[in-house]
Amino acid sequence: MIAAAEFAPHLQRLADQGELLIDDAELAAEQFNWLVLSIPLNRAMLRPGARQFTQDELYHHADAGVRTFLAAYRPGPHLDPATPQTFMQHDGAAAQPRPSRS
Repeated sequence: MIAAAEFAPHLQRLADQGELLIDDAELAAEQFNWLVLSIPLNRAMLRPGARQFTQDELYHHADAGVRTFLAAYRPGPHLDPATPQTFMQHDGAAAQPRPSRS
């Protein structure tokens, strides 16, 4: 994951285009990083003997962080958290929605 300082200009560009409602892109970038990383990072730091997250679990935490971020910063109607969303992969291609774990 890129550092918040490198991510902030991308968020600012999206705000300038009206895609996000952001007053402070650096703060929003820090918030995004922690929404995505906090649960896995806390487990790794605070429970060193705990089982590692699976790739699917990491995707689940990342997707939940993105949904929370968009709920706070996306203009217009908010996403339904029960509806699987399609997010972009790091290479820019649309990722397939991950199946529900229920």
